[in-house]
Amino acid sequence: MDIGGYFPPCLQDLAHHHIYGNTWKLLGIVEDTGNGHQKYNRAFQYFPVRQDLKKPCIYSVARSQLKMTEDYNVGKSLVRAADTILRQSLDLRLEDHRVVGVIEFGNKALTFDDLQNIGVNIDRLIIASYTSADDELNIYEGLKQYKYVSDSTYPVNFSWYTIKRRAGSDFQLILLCDRNATNFNCRAILGESIRSVQAAMMICALNLYRSNRKNKSNSDILTLTNEEEIMIARLWLQHFGRMK
Repeated sequence: MDIGGYFPPCLQDLAHHHIYGNTWKLLGIVEDTGNGHQKYNRAFQYFPVRQDLKKPCIYSVARSQLKMTEDYNVGKSLVRAADTILRQSLDLRLEDHRVVGVIEFGNKALTFDDLQNIGVNIDRLIIASYTSADDELNIYEGLKQYKYVSDSTYPVNFSWYTIKRRAGSDFQLILLCDRNATNFNCRAILGESIRSVQAAMMICALNLYRSNRKNKSNSDILTLTNEEEIMIARLWLQHFGRMK
């Protein structure tokens, strides 16, 4: 089970050990996140084509309907967690300010060059991330030249920078939780919806076991069938739908 794509750099080593080692057998890998899914997809593109080396079987739930529901709830938990930090640590209330929310996703979605070209009508920019900020943001090399202020009571809550625009004027940059997922740091609760994704990963693991027993191999990243997702959703409703 993988959450975040930690094994792509060693896929070839895992395949070698699977063939030549006798201490354990790799059935495959089940990935949870979209970021990890992309990493495995890239690793497959550069995996060497050799008769003595077989790609590990990989399942992913990142593109499933069940994961989309979890992503929606993660978004809500991020907003709640960010609001908590803004109120408790920075004494900011969103209803007192003109606010524009911008959502970007993908590898290195925001660069330091973007920050230096921010509009002159913006005095303060607050950034919250719901995954590893090192994957989402490409700003930290540029920030090294600036000193920052943190919360003296809870230093993990935010980092505060004064950044100079290319036009010459300054603005304030606030990074919530300083590179860490805001909803994780504040322990925002997703609720029972996360159980459906956990069940999906278990079904994927069961599929890996079955495919190994039948000695099947696949060259692409696999996911659940529509029938399997519907079955999980029905079981979730039967169990958690009754809990009030």
